[in-house]
Amino acid sequence: MKTICVILAILGLSAAVSADTILEYDIANNTNNTITATNLATNVSAGDLGTTGVIQSVAAGEFLANDWTGNDSPDPSKYYQFTATADDGYAISYNTITFALFLEEDEGYLSAWKWELRASTDGFASSDIHLLNVNTDLNQITYADQDISALGTQSGTVTFRLYGYYAHNYNLTLYSGLSNSSTLAGTGSNVILDGTVSTAPEYTTLSVLLCGCLGLIHSAKRKTHFS
Repeated sequence: MKTICVILAILGLSAAVSADTILEYDIANNTNNTITATNLATNVSAGDLGTTGVIQSVAAGEFLANDWTGNDSPDPSKYYQFTATADDGYAISYNTITFALFLEEDEGYLSAWKWELRASTDGFASSDIHLLNVNTDLNQITYADQDISALGTQSGTVTFRLYGYYAHNYNLTLYSGLSNSSTLAGTGSNVILDGTVSTAPEYTTLSVLLCGCLGLIHSAKRKTHFS
Protein backbone atom coordinates (compact mmCIF):
# COMPACT_ATOMS: atom_id res chain seq x y z
CA MET A 1 0.00 0.00 0.00
CA LYS A 2 2.76 2.46 0.95
CA THR A 3 4.58 1.63 -2.27
CA ILE A 4 1.48 2.47 -4.35
CA CYS A 5 1.07 5.82 -2.61
CA VAL A 6 4.71 6.71 -3.08
CA ILE A 7 4.46 5.94 -6.80
CA LEU A 8 1.29 8.03 -7.15
CA ALA A 9 2.86 10.90 -5.25
CA ILE A 10 5.91 10.88 -7.51
CA LEU A 11 3.71 10.83 -10.62
CA GLY A 12 1.35 13.48 -9.33
CA LEU A 13 3.75 15.88 -7.69
CA SER A 14 6.69 15.65 -10.05
CA ALA A 15 8.10 18.94 -11.28
CA ALA A 16 9.24 19.69 -14.82
CA VAL A 17 9.51 16.69 -17.11
CA SER A 18 11.15 18.34 -20.10
CA ALA A 19 14.00 20.63 -21.06
CA ASP A 20 13.81 24.42 -20.87
CA THR A 21 13.28 24.91 -24.61
CA ILE A 22 9.59 24.41 -25.40
CA LEU A 23 9.93 24.96 -29.14
CA GLU A 24 12.02 26.71 -31.80
CA TYR A 25 11.35 28.10 -35.26
CA ASP A 26 14.39 27.94 -37.53
CA ILE A 27 14.38 31.33 -39.27
CA ALA A 28 18.00 30.91 -40.36
CA ASN A 29 17.41 28.01 -42.75
CA ASN A 30 13.83 28.59 -43.80
CA THR A 31 12.77 29.42 -47.38
CA ASN A 32 9.04 28.69 -47.05
CA ASN A 33 6.03 30.87 -46.25
CA THR A 34 5.43 28.89 -43.05
CA ILE A 35 7.90 27.35 -40.60
CA THR A 36 7.44 24.08 -38.74
CA ALA A 37 8.56 24.01 -35.11
CA THR A 38 11.68 22.09 -34.11
CA ASN A 39 13.30 21.20 -30.77
CA LEU A 40 9.89 20.45 -29.29
CA ALA A 41 9.85 19.55 -25.62
CA THR A 42 8.39 16.20 -24.63
CA ASN A 43 4.57 16.31 -24.32
CA VAL A 44 4.32 19.47 -26.45
CA SER A 45 3.08 20.04 -30.00
CA ALA A 46 3.09 23.28 -32.02
CA GLY A 47 1.48 24.90 -35.03
CA ASP A 48 3.47 26.41 -37.89
CA LEU A 49 4.75 29.97 -37.71
CA GLY A 50 3.13 32.07 -40.43
CA THR A 51 1.65 35.46 -41.26
CA THR A 52 -1.82 36.91 -41.74
CA GLY A 53 -2.84 40.09 -43.56
CA VAL A 54 0.63 41.10 -44.81
CA ILE A 55 2.82 40.52 -47.88
CA GLN A 56 5.73 38.19 -47.24
CA SER A 57 9.32 38.31 -48.43
CA VAL A 58 11.04 35.03 -47.60
CA ALA A 59 14.66 33.96 -48.03
CA ALA A 60 17.09 32.01 -45.86
CA GLY A 61 17.29 33.98 -42.63
CA GLU A 62 14.63 36.47 -43.71
CA PHE A 63 11.01 35.89 -42.70
CA LEU A 64 9.93 39.44 -43.48
CA ALA A 65 6.75 41.24 -44.54
CA ASN A 66 5.39 44.57 -45.69
CA ASP A 67 1.94 46.21 -45.75
CA TRP A 68 2.05 46.69 -41.99
CA THR A 69 -0.23 49.42 -40.68
CA GLY A 70 1.02 53.01 -40.42
CA ASN A 71 -1.07 53.65 -37.31
CA ASP A 72 0.54 53.99 -33.90
CA SER A 73 -1.32 50.91 -32.66
CA PRO A 74 -1.52 47.33 -33.96
CA ASP A 75 -3.93 46.36 -36.71
CA PRO A 76 -5.65 43.20 -35.35
CA SER A 77 -5.72 41.72 -38.88
CA LYS A 78 -1.92 41.89 -39.49
CA TYR A 79 0.42 39.62 -37.53
CA TYR A 80 2.76 36.65 -37.20
CA GLN A 81 1.16 33.67 -35.47
CA PHE A 82 2.11 30.32 -33.93
CA THR A 83 0.64 27.98 -31.32
CA ALA A 84 1.97 25.80 -28.51
CA THR A 85 -0.06 22.93 -27.06
CA ALA A 86 0.53 20.83 -23.97
CA ASP A 87 -0.51 17.20 -24.34
CA ASP A 88 -3.44 15.89 -22.29
CA GLY A 89 -2.43 15.66 -18.64
CA TYR A 90 0.35 18.25 -18.96
CA ALA A 91 0.74 22.01 -18.66
CA ILE A 92 3.36 24.52 -19.84
CA SER A 93 4.77 27.22 -17.56
CA TYR A 94 5.85 29.98 -19.94
CA ASN A 95 9.03 31.86 -19.02
CA THR A 96 10.74 33.69 -21.90
CA ILE A 97 10.83 34.16 -25.65
CA THR A 98 13.81 35.07 -27.84
CA PHE A 99 13.53 36.49 -31.37
CA ALA A 100 15.16 38.99 -33.70
CA LEU A 101 13.63 41.73 -35.85
CA PHE A 102 14.93 43.42 -39.00
CA LEU A 103 13.94 46.92 -40.09
CA GLU A 104 14.41 48.24 -43.62
CA GLU A 105 14.86 51.97 -44.27
CA ASP A 106 15.10 54.09 -47.42
CA GLU A 107 15.85 57.83 -47.24
CA GLY A 108 14.09 58.20 -43.92
CA TYR A 109 11.12 56.01 -44.78
CA LEU A 110 10.65 52.96 -42.59
CA SER A 111 8.70 49.72 -42.51
CA ALA A 112 7.01 48.71 -39.23
CA TRP A 113 9.30 49.46 -36.30
CA LYS A 114 6.96 48.98 -33.34
CA TRP A 115 5.99 45.47 -32.26
CA GLU A 116 3.57 43.96 -29.78
CA LEU A 117 3.35 40.32 -28.63
CA ARG A 118 0.05 38.99 -27.35
CA ALA A 119 -1.26 35.53 -26.45
CA SER A 120 -4.62 33.85 -26.09
CA THR A 121 -5.95 30.64 -24.56
CA ASP A 122 -9.01 30.50 -26.84
CA GLY A 123 -7.74 31.59 -30.27
CA PHE A 124 -8.45 35.27 -29.49
CA ALA A 125 -12.18 34.69 -29.20
CA SER A 126 -12.20 36.45 -25.82
CA SER A 127 -8.81 35.80 -24.18
CA ASP A 128 -6.19 38.43 -25.15
CA ILE A 129 -3.10 38.63 -22.93
CA HIS A 130 -0.55 41.41 -23.48
CA LEU A 131 3.01 40.10 -23.10
CA LEU A 132 5.47 42.73 -24.35
CA ASN A 133 6.27 45.68 -26.64
CA VAL A 134 9.55 46.45 -28.40
CA ASN A 135 10.67 49.29 -30.65
CA THR A 136 13.25 48.09 -33.14
CA ASP A 137 16.01 49.99 -34.94
CA LEU A 138 17.70 49.57 -38.31
CA ASN A 139 19.17 46.22 -39.34
CA GLN A 140 18.79 43.10 -37.14
CA ILE A 141 18.33 43.28 -33.39
CA THR A 142 17.94 40.26 -31.12
CA TYR A 143 15.57 40.46 -28.18
CA ALA A 144 16.87 37.69 -25.93
CA ASP A 145 14.95 36.07 -23.07
CA GLN A 146 12.01 38.45 -23.06
CA ASP A 147 9.81 37.80 -20.04
CA ILE A 148 6.42 36.27 -20.86
CA SER A 149 5.70 34.84 -17.40
CA ALA A 150 2.49 36.90 -17.30
CA LEU A 151 1.03 34.06 -19.35
CA GLY A 152 1.47 31.76 -16.37
CA THR A 153 0.92 28.01 -16.56
CA GLN A 154 -1.47 26.79 -19.23
CA SER A 155 -2.82 23.44 -20.34
CA GLY A 156 -4.21 23.06 -23.84
CA THR A 157 -3.35 25.40 -26.72
CA VAL A 158 -1.93 28.92 -26.48
CA THR A 159 -1.93 31.12 -29.59
CA PHE A 160 0.80 33.75 -29.95
CA ARG A 161 0.53 36.78 -32.25
CA LEU A 162 3.27 39.31 -32.99
CA TYR A 163 1.91 42.55 -34.47
CA GLY A 164 4.05 44.99 -36.47
CA TYR A 165 2.89 48.60 -36.80
CA TYR A 166 3.80 52.29 -37.26
CA ALA A 167 5.23 51.83 -40.78
CA HIS A 168 6.23 55.05 -42.56
CA ASN A 169 6.99 53.70 -46.02
CA TYR A 170 4.22 55.45 -47.99
CA ASN A 171 4.49 54.12 -51.56
CA LEU A 172 7.83 52.39 -51.04
CA THR A 173 8.10 48.62 -50.67
CA LEU A 174 9.99 48.25 -47.42
CA TYR A 175 10.11 45.15 -45.25
CA SER A 176 10.52 44.35 -41.57
CA GLY A 177 10.00 41.35 -39.34
CA LEU A 178 11.58 38.18 -38.02
CA SER A 179 15.15 37.48 -39.12
CA ASN A 180 18.24 35.40 -38.49
CA SER A 181 20.41 36.19 -41.49
CA SER A 182 24.17 36.05 -41.88
CA THR A 183 23.99 38.54 -44.76
CA LEU A 184 21.94 41.26 -43.06
CA ALA A 185 23.69 43.66 -40.71
CA GLY A 186 23.19 43.16 -37.01
CA THR A 187 22.54 40.04 -34.95
CA GLY A 188 19.67 37.67 -35.73
CA SER A 189 18.03 34.80 -33.89
CA ASN A 190 15.57 31.98 -34.34
CA VAL A 191 12.30 32.22 -32.44
CA ILE A 192 12.80 30.26 -29.20
CA LEU A 193 10.16 29.72 -26.53
CA ASP A 194 11.39 28.68 -23.07
CA GLY A 195 9.57 27.31 -20.06
CA THR A 196 8.87 24.05 -18.28
CA VAL A 197 6.44 21.21 -18.91
CA SER A 198 4.86 19.42 -15.95
CA THR A 199 1.87 17.29 -15.09
CA ALA A 200 -1.29 19.39 -15.09
CA PRO A 201 -2.55 20.53 -11.64
CA GLU A 202 -5.81 18.58 -11.99
CA TYR A 203 -3.87 15.34 -12.55
CA THR A 204 -1.72 16.06 -9.52
CA THR A 205 -4.82 16.57 -7.41
CA LEU A 206 -6.38 13.38 -8.76
CA SER A 207 -3.28 11.38 -7.83
CA VAL A 208 -3.31 12.70 -4.28
CA LEU A 209 -7.04 12.00 -3.90
CA LEU A 210 -6.61 8.49 -5.28
CA CYS A 211 -3.80 7.83 -2.83
CA GLY A 212 -6.03 9.05 0.00
CA CYS A 213 -8.90 6.81 -1.09
CA LEU A 214 -6.60 3.79 -1.26
CA GLY A 215 -5.40 4.61 2.23
CA LEU A 216 -8.96 4.73 3.58
CA ILE A 217 -9.81 1.41 1.92
CA HIS A 218 -6.68 -0.18 3.35
CA SER A 219 -7.47 1.20 6.80
CA ALA A 220 -11.04 -0.09 6.63
CA LYS A 221 -9.83 -3.56 5.67
CA ARG A 222 -7.42 -3.62 8.60
CA LYS A 223 -10.22 -2.68 11.02
CA THR A 224 -12.46 -5.41 9.58
CA HIS A 225 -9.69 -7.95 9.89
CA PHE A 226 -9.06 -7.21 13.57
CA SER A 227 -12.69 -6.81 14.65
